[in-house]
Amino acid sequence: MNWLKKFGSLCLAVVLSVCLLAQVGSALADDKKVTSVEVETMPNKTVYVIGEEFSAEGGTLKVTYDDGTTEIVAMTDSSVKLSKPTMKTANTKNVTATVGKKRVVFKIEVVAGMCVVTFDLNYDGAPAASTQEVSKGGAASEPAAPARDGYEFVAWYADADYTHTYDFAAPVTGDTTVYAFWKKVGADFVTVTFDYDYYGVLLNQYSYPVEVGTQVKQPVANPERTGYAFDKWVDENGSDFDFSQPIAADTTIKAAWNKTVSGQNTYVFEAEDTDLTGKIGPSYSGSAQEESMIIYNESVGASGNRMVGYLYASGISLEFYIASDMDVDDATIDVSITGEFVTMSYDGNDYQVIVNGEAKSYPRVTIEATQSSMPQCADLISIKGVHLNKGANLIQLMTNNTNEVDGTTFKAYAPIVDCVKVTTEAVLIWDENHNEPATGNYQK
Repeated sequence: MNWLKKFGSLCLAVVLSVCLLAQVGSALADDKKVTSVEVETMPNKTVYVIGEEFSAEGGTLKVTYDDGTTEIVAMTDSSVKLSKPTMKTANTKNVTATVGKKRVVFKIEVVAGMCVVTFDLNYDGAPAASTQEVSKGGAASEPAAPARDGYEFVAWYADADYTHTYDFAAPVTGDTTVYAFWKKVGADFVTVTFDYDYYGVLLNQYSYPVEVGTQVKQPVANPERTGYAFDKWVDENGSDFDFSQPIAADTTIKAAWNKTVSGQNTYVFEAEDTDLTGKIGPSYSGSAQEESMIIYNESVGASGNRMVGYLYASGISLEFYIASDMDVDDATIDVSITGEFVTMSYDGNDYQVIVNGEAKSYPRVTIEATQSSMPQCADLISIKGVHLNKGANLIQLMTNNTNEVDGTTFKAYAPIVDCVKVTTEAVLIWDENHNEPATGNYQK
């Protein structure tokens, strides 16, 4: 019996030793302080229909510790605390992931209802159009190519004017009709191009084949342009284009416009509409990235009640890509800003306004803020006599200092940016060639 007692005592000692080692290991892990948390990969699902349950599956976080080490942690890990959003209303929702005392915010979309996508075969005597039911925010599936005697199917187009082919990867936001385009087998074709004849829109011209000897179909919808009214379609010499004549060669048809605005006008470009892809900045005690850098506040006078913050590190910038219809030398740029937590001062060296590569100077401005008080947005940065090019322009706002704020993770002084206002006789629009306005940042 003595040997049994000895064996039992030995087993108990081993178990106690293992438990103690586990506790020590856990204590060592607990001793490591989390200094920052970033989203490494978004969850598999980021768009939901009202009533669906949120899932963080597939999402990961990059956790950095005070000893400089990093770790990739699944959002579903027990060490991660998630503030799950309400799924009862359609809107952009914030999800906060917290590890230790650091947190990061990312966004999901909750959408309402279903949409119907109709596939119009687009010829007289065609069979009834087929349809698909797609969740709002989801994508339609491309059907098998249809058949038609004597014709070759080319593609599905997004409209009856054949301005562009339908993008089956694009989210469906409402009931949609797409149109089949056909070419007659054995016929000769030329290319007809409709040119909107101005810069700044992603779709500034489109082309499609037309059978030789047939007439070009006049577009159903007239193009639109900010500050202008569509006048007519003209040939490359500026003469009215005759849609009744048969086509014989490749042809370009241009839009003619009448300007409808005059004098000085102010154009507002919202900071939340800039492309935030890949951007990340410090918050008071953590960080925010991309769309999560947008701050919603109804009480400080921000246009649209949205602003962009988390710009508190040298090198973080916002890019406003703008198209102008003419060269000007006397534009005025005003930047509407506010601040948070602490009072900050900066001038054109500390927080730069860079226009087409040239940093502009402006007097030092001060924004007085406290942890409980955010000042009203105001046009505190104002720059006159700015040259803008006809065509492409870039106004860049860049943090250019290393003034850290004690007790926070702020690494520099910077404002919260509401918008950029440009006053000029030129007509200005967002330059869609640079993915702006990036209205996908939020749901208007």
